[in-house]
Amino acid sequence: MGRLGFALSVLIVFLAAFLRLFALDRVPPGVYYDESANAVDAIRVLGGVHSIFFIGNQGREPLIIYLQAATMALIGPSPLAIRLPTAVVGILTVAATLVTFNRIYGRRVGLFVGFLVAASYWHLSLSRLAFPAGMLPLFVTVALFWSWKGIHGGRAVHFGLAGAALGLGIYTYIPSRITPLLYVAWLVGILAIPAWRKHHGPPVRILKGAIFGAIVFAAVASPLAWYFYRHPGEFLRRVRAEQQTDAGATMIGDFGQSIRALTIDGDPNPRQNLPGQPLIAVPVSLASAIGIVVALRRWRDGVSIFCLGWCVAMLAPAALSHEPAHALRLVGEIPFVFVIAALGLDWLFDRRVDGRWPFGALLVALAFTYLGATTFHEYFVGWAARSDTYQAFEADTLHALAMLDRVPASDPAFGTDDVYEGMPIPAILDPAAMRRARFFDGLRDFVTPTDTSAPVYYAFSRSRAPSPELLATAHLALVATSRDGWLYRMDPPLSPPGPERPANARIGNAIQVTGVAIQPVIAPGQAEQFALFWTVIGKLPSGDWIFFAHLVRRDNQQLVAQDYNQGFAPEQWRRGDRVVSYFSIPVPANASAMVATVDAGLFDESTGERLGLTDPAGRPAGAALVSGPVRVDRSSAIPWPSHPLSVTFGSAIRLQGYDLSRLSDGSLSLRLHWAADRPIDRDYTVFVHLVDPKGHLLAVADSEPGQGQFPTSTWRSGEAVLDAHVIRPPVGVPAGSHLEIGVYLLSTGQRIPIVGADGRAHGDFTTILL
Repeated sequence: MGRLGFALSVLIVFLAAFLRLFALDRVPPGVYYDESANAVDAIRVLGGVHSIFFIGNQGREPLIIYLQAATMALIGPSPLAIRLPTAVVGILTVAATLVTFNRIYGRRVGLFVGFLVAASYWHLSLSRLAFPAGMLPLFVTVALFWSWKGIHGGRAVHFGLAGAALGLGIYTYIPSRITPLLYVAWLVGILAIPAWRKHHGPPVRILKGAIFGAIVFAAVASPLAWYFYRHPGEFLRRVRAEQQTDAGATMIGDFGQSIRALTIDGDPNPRQNLPGQPLIAVPVSLASAIGIVVALRRWRDGVSIFCLGWCVAMLAPAALSHEPAHALRLVGEIPFVFVIAALGLDWLFDRRVDGRWPFGALLVALAFTYLGATTFHEYFVGWAARSDTYQAFEADTLHALAMLDRVPASDPAFGTDDVYEGMPIPAILDPAAMRRARFFDGLRDFVTPTDTSAPVYYAFSRSRAPSPELLATAHLALVATSRDGWLYRMDPPLSPPGPERPANARIGNAIQVTGVAIQPVIAPGQAEQFALFWTVIGKLPSGDWIFFAHLVRRDNQQLVAQDYNQGFAPEQWRRGDRVVSYFSIPVPANASAMVATVDAGLFDESTGERLGLTDPAGRPAGAALVSGPVRVDRSSAIPWPSHPLSVTFGSAIRLQGYDLSRLSDGSLSLRLHWAADRPIDRDYTVFVHLVDPKGHLLAVADSEPGQGQFPTSTWRSGEAVLDAHVIRPPVGVPAGSHLEIGVYLLSTGQRIPIVGADGRAHGDFTTILL
């Protein structure tokens, strides 16, 4: 390489190190969910859990988690600890590209590729995220280095090292699963295409080396492969979750969108890109256009076509997903897309005017100056300071924990946080906060500790704060505020929110249910807002327990919609804690009118087993607490009755009138027009009795309003309800017969009295003459 080339290589690596390590503890500004999930598993690795594949968060390959465990062991849990491995790998990737493409294409191309990767905003961003995607380019580059060396007169051990690098790459990110196939295709081309074969060593030696490399690859990858053989669903779970679901999409359009992400549009997600900026800078894209021509003209060397084919193949992981413009899924393009650009820059570098003036070298120098000057500014000054970046990394969730320093050391404190597999995240990366407070997701739960003589403090981040209504109900006093959230205090006697509807049941030996709050009427396309009120009375059995709330049709027990809640992890529970857990159960927009119930309880995610309930007497009470009813219905205009009335039953139910007609078979069709003056807390039954002049009962048409479709507990104040009944009289109904209409409670048979304007009871039914 020479002294100058070596010095330039060192400078490029130092540039890469500076960009990837500068302010790594502060930028990105927060910690994203997936990063925190990796941290939880890394901490468990330190605790003795040594998995070959981590099934949480849709499944993740293990290499990054073990590297994060190592850095946490050295410097403790922190955002820096979980991002340091990918930053170091990013630096090594730059060094690997320098060495690899220097050997393949010469010193200048190697330097160009190294600088392009070092100064790439895209690769810089990936290197500073605690995501496994940024690790893949290192292993495929190392594999290319040893493959090239083995093909060009090397020994079998070189092929073995290439196989080992590819095998380790399998432990990084999903697109790595197709990389061995691309190398196999390259080797087959070398053996089968005469123009390629003459540029390399003897075919027999290459074939033997490739077989040895395949054996090493299989040995390195076999632990993960064996796991997938035993758990085939885990191999495809994330692939299926991310695959294209847009029925109107076309394959050509998806690949085109991935290419546009590289060259024009970029990834719109602020978490992994500066929105509106292409993943490949404009000068690099222009150089790539020239490089494609150069690579095609060099097709006889084989490796140039391999690089082009790699760039095409690595569009697939993003193009076939539901996010074709995804910076992480396109990571397999690195460093090969930069190699193509380097070939173009190398060609341009030698262009001269009149054979003397090196305008090509000047253009290359300007391009490199532009990349070096803009990348730092765009990332550290532009992207890092944007509000959408702050929100994408939920920076307030971690930073709001600083307010806990203001809480007296002797007083109990809570913080709001997300939860991953029973651990609060990202608070898990702040050991001081974990020692100082307990945590729950303020969007899904609210917790009041057992009675205490000291005030209780709550540090709410802005993105995970409860509703203002709940804050008012709990009588919380605002103590302090910051950019990231609020600090509240609840003074004794403590005032936890109370349920709208009392309940009394136990879930296992751990939870005492004290009540529920339910939204009695929703329209299709809306969400049922349900709350479960409970108290911790013991410990849960071993398992991965999570709360569920299912909306179930009352007539046929068909599941309509569901929601889950793990916002207050069992590891955070203390006996006596009073908790409100909230559920938002989305009802499909095409759902038909129905009456449903909310079935709630606990189940084990790993086995599907539900934790049984018992009633106050200790008797088994099923596997779910049933609440309701809930009416799913679209509001519609109700016509005014043909026979107006004004009869009030009890304090809330008003009969506004009726429509009466005779059907062709002699039956009577009666439509009662009801209204509610205020919410009703019970479900009443309407009785319609056909009675002769002597008071003898001739026919009965009792039912809940609307044949059960309009339970009275779902009536809203002022709502008009149309209630149809069909009365089938016997033959020979005597003259003077009439209908008696009233309301009663089915469980007791007690009728609701009619209340007159004077406030006195006037019987318990009204009469309709035929």
